[in-house]
Amino acid sequence: MTLPSMRLSRRALLRSASVAAGALLFAAPVQALDSPSEAMRARSVVARGDTARLRRVLAKAARGEAVTLGFIGGSITQGAMASQPALSYAAQVAEGWRRRFPRAPLSVVNAGIGGTGSLFGAFRVGTDLLAHDPDLVIVEYAVNDAWTDTEPFEGLLRQILAHRSAPAVLLLFMMWEKGGNDQAMQAAVGAHYDLPMLSFRDAVWPEIEAGRLAWRDLIVDTVHPNDLGHRWAAGFCTDFLDDVQRQPISSAPAPAPAPGRLPAPLSSALYAHVRWLPADRLRPAAHDGWRFVRPQAEGQPPLWAVTQDRARLLIDWDGTGAALVLNGPCATLLSHARISIDDGVVRPMRQQPFFDRETVVLASGLPRGRHRLRIEIAGFPSSAPPEGRGLRGLGVFDEAASAG
Repeated sequence: MTLPSMRLSRRALLRSASVAAGALLFAAPVQALDSPSEAMRARSVVARGDTARLRRVLAKAARGEAVTLGFIGGSITQGAMASQPALSYAAQVAEGWRRRFPRAPLSVVNAGIGGTGSLFGAFRVGTDLLAHDPDLVIVEYAVNDAWTDTEPFEGLLRQILAHRSAPAVLLLFMMWEKGGNDQAMQAAVGAHYDLPMLSFRDAVWPEIEAGRLAWRDLIVDTVHPNDLGHRWAAGFCTDFLDDVQRQPISSAPAPAPAPGRLPAPLSSALYAHVRWLPADRLRPAAHDGWRFVRPQAEGQPPLWAVTQDRARLLIDWDGTGAALVLNGPCATLLSHARISIDDGVVRPMRQQPFFDRETVVLASGLPRGRHRLRIEIAGFPSSAPPEGRGLRGLGVFDEAASAG
């Protein structure tokens, strides 16, 4: 099996697990371990980074002021395979925060979506997370991203760091089978911005390799933690926060860091200037054989769904490029579609590398202004229900904003 196909299979697993979040496939861990060793805790810290923003948030909470804690990532962040929502790593980090600062009101925004990576995350972070003005954001995409995702991952971080609330950012690297993840790519970006970084993989995998710990002690399938794995992931985060809090923190309000002052991009700022148009905000110029659908299943997004084997959808938008975000892998729909922008045909499946994921970039670098997207479907399979196939939304590039 080639590396791309391995990653696609893993993405399918991550996507399906988001639906089954809360169901454990195995019983309690064999060794019933209570907590990681001190050696594992030490290995979990990839980099302390610049903790100035984090210390500012901790001081804010220590004064009893309200704090918003944000999470963005895939199915693990969403809580997949935790036996109940309160046992997910994100919920446990939040509960640890409440215990640490009982007088400080806490709001939690969990923007995890199963089977998605930072490519989709970069488009939606503004609406799904930053609109809530978080004070601290934990980013978890190391098991969902591909090695080609440096630009969207960096763009995602730049958006968060440049936001008006000047959030602290903590990177969390989980792992898939055989100790793999895309930590090397993400850590290089994190180091460029001097961010605190923690690794569940670095802490745990050496113990599994040495036979001191079994995979099934912490992981349900090939990637998703069980309740104990979620607890350990949360513990690595809270241990780090405790360590930072032990540093002297002034009780006086510290001036907020200037959110716009960021280093020059490591790769590019392309994905720092994007926005998200979900299906319920799209107003197609024409839609023959497509209709707007709000699925009955809880948690499923609204769609512009394909309802006929021959269909046509026209969407006008302003910007310098666009990406389709579909409900599930792109290849099935794209293989039956003719896509054009401003009458120029686009063939995303021929782009190298092409990954069969939910998000596919159609074009960037177009002249700034009004553009028309046309999607024409022919011979599309009619077996699946309409709410299971269609357009979840449009990611829009606005590269000219980078000049501002």
